[in-house]
Amino acid sequence: MKIQITPTLIDFLIKSGYHHCYSRTTLLGMKTCITLTPVKKTPRLKFLPLAYDTYFQTKKEPVLMAQGIDDDTVVVIDTGKGGLKSHESFFTKKFEKDIWKV
Repeated sequence: MKIQITPTLIDFLIKSGYHHCYSRTTLLGMKTCITLTPVKKTPRLKFLPLAYDTYFQTKKEPVLMAQGIDDDTVVVIDTGKGGLKSHESFFTKKFEKDIWKV
């Protein structure tokens, strides 16, 4: 499940121990899509999974992204991986209007 980034979602991730996010940037038509995948361990830049470009500390760049970026950029959190998958029903109830349909 992908959820559009919000300050509430970022707060939840930080409180749940997700202090870093892998980042992948793709183009969807005329829009840029930044997909963040939360992780609990500190990533090593040399050993990022192939699908990702870089990583961020959740308390820094994602907090700024949640406050808003230009109209041509969409930022989503991928909750379908790792420990977040078990919180799917919570995400559906809490962030229903922000779930991003691909």
